Amino acid sequence: CLFCYEGEAERSLRRALELSGRGAESVSIVIGSEGGFSVSEAAMATELGAISVSLGKRILRTETAAAFVLGCLVYEYEM
Repeated sequence: CLFCYEGEAERSLRRALELSGRGAESVSIVIGSEGGFSVSEAAMATELGAISVSLGKRILRTETAAAFVLGCLVYEYEM
């Protein structure tokens, strides 16, 4: 489960996909509503096993973030 969080400073989506390898049978993506997640929501997600990832320096709208992540997954797993 990848938790897309604007407060993540160390792990990018790209790095998380590289580390996961191509053997994953499924991927769950959590993208927040407009305004982003609170620090406590992010902490709870990681405590429950989600991997916090950054989508880069820009803050994306929810609709754009979903399309961006799906494009990255297609590129990584189907190319």
